[in-house]
Amino acid sequence: MQRGRNHFIDIEKIRDALKASVFVGDRLNGKYVTGVYASDLMSDVLAYGKAGSLLLTGLNTVQAAVSAYVAEFKGIIFLRSKVPDSDILDFAKDKHLVVLSTDDDMYEACVKIAGIEGEVPVAEAISEPAKKGRIHHYTYLHNRRTGFCECRDDFHPGQDDPEIHRV
Repeated sequence: MQRGRNHFIDIEKIRDALKASVFVGDRLNGKYVTGVYASDLMSDVLAYGKAGSLLLTGLNTVQAAVSAYVAEFKGIIFLRSKVPDSDILDFAKDKHLVVLSTDDDMYEACVKIAGIEGEVPVAEAISEPAKKGRIHHYTYLHNRRTGFCECRDDFHPGQDDPEIHRV
């Protein structure tokens, strides 16, 4: 399930909505995802998954963790109370993937995540480019009706006038 284009969801809000246990990534504060991809078919994850998402799956294997990593996901949520084994946890720690587990099945988890309100301000989610000097000052603009987020770049090296960038 992919949220509206250019939305960012706080992983802590997902954890809270699902009442999920955290196995890897105890510091979720400030970590965001662009969506959630729900699938038990790892070939679909690799073909259609969007980088920056979380994988929601009932497949409790190392292949699920490897697929999430290759697809550039930020982590995995295992469904139906599945507990990842040590191989999965070691791989996730090594590759900096968040690993959670919830009692919910796929449908219930998707419904709960879809109900999360209050996407993260884009300005917070793009703080990494700001640290690298690409954006020095920005103003967050979010239109709840259209679901689009924009970032006003008030100082961009090499440009005289501020611009509005769709983020």
